[in-house]
Amino acid sequence: MTQEIPNHRANAGNVILVEDEPYLRHRWHRELENEGYAVVCLSTGIEALDVLRNSPAALAILDIKLPGMNGLEVLAQLRHEHIHIPVILYTAHPHYRDDPRCRHAEGFVTKSSDITELKRVVKALLKENQ
Repeated sequence: MTQEIPNHRANAGNVILVEDEPYLRHRWHRELENEGYAVVCLSTGIEALDVLRNSPAALAILDIKLPGMNGLEVLAQLRHEHIHIPVILYTAHPHYRDDPRCRHAEGFVTKSSDITELKRVVKALLKENQ
C-alpha cells in the first residue's frame, strides 16, 4: 500500500525518513516534526521507492544499512528513474563517505545521538531547493 505524503506548503517541508530501527525512526520523526517538517517514516528501501515514485516530497533521508534494498541501491534507482529529490544518506558507518556511490546524494551525515547536524543539513537542502 502506497503511503501518501501530506501536501503542506507545496511540499516545502515534506520529508521521507527511511530507518529500519524503530526507536531511532520514532525519535528522529519526533525531532524533525518539532522543527516544523511533515515527516513520513518508512522502514525499508522498497517502501521508500514506492512512496517516492508516487508522491511528491521535498527531501529523503536514507539509512544506508536497510533490509532488502539498502539506501545506496535506493539512491541509485531514484537517479536511474530520474527522480531528482534531494537525498541525505544517514549512517552509523562513516567509511561510506568515501564510497563513490554516495556522490549522487546531496548530503551525508554520520549518525549520532545528537541530530543537530542532520537538522542543519535538512534545513540547508530544503532552503537551497525552494
